[in-house]
Amino acid sequence: MISFSMSPHLPARFFGSFFPSPNSGFRTDRPQQSFITCYGDSCSTGSFQSLNYPNLYEDRWTAIYLLYIPRASRIDFTFTGDGGFGIETLKDELYVGNGLSFSSNDFTEADIVDGNRVVRFFDNSTLNGKRYPPPFSFETDSVWLYFLTDKNIMLNGWQLKWTSTGLYYII
Repeated sequence: MISFSMSPHLPARFFGSFFPSPNSGFRTDRPQQSFITCYGDSCSTGSFQSLNYPNLYEDRWTAIYLLYIPRASRIDFTFTGDGGFGIETLKDELYVGNGLSFSSNDFTEADIVDGNRVVRFFDNSTLNGKRYPPPFSFETDSVWLYFLTDKNIMLNGWQLKWTSTGLYYII
């Protein structure tokens, strides 16, 4: 079982990528792992993408992406990029959910809406004959993404752009 959670109380303007240590709270048996974050007002717009996009992503790769935009009330997402969208059907998976924590119980190969918890699932089966999955939104200030690949077929992956609304400042 995989589970992960993080406090939103990190320094503003933190943006980074690193490979977690065994004690970081992220555990998996996969040899390649990435943890990518964007926190703060400077992240009101931006994008995440799979490793090597638009070229082939790595096999047996696992990545967690966290986005936290203080004071945002909504985050809108759109898949874009010159490489289109390519995730091997029924083998490689991209999940996107609200908040800064998740567990493997959230991974069902289907969209989940359960109270305040919303999880979206994407692979090539979600394309419906189009180049990209449809845009989607979360009514929140924080979102996680979880992407994992198997050992066989690698595709070009994905790029996901976002914009946020509802930023306000107390004067």
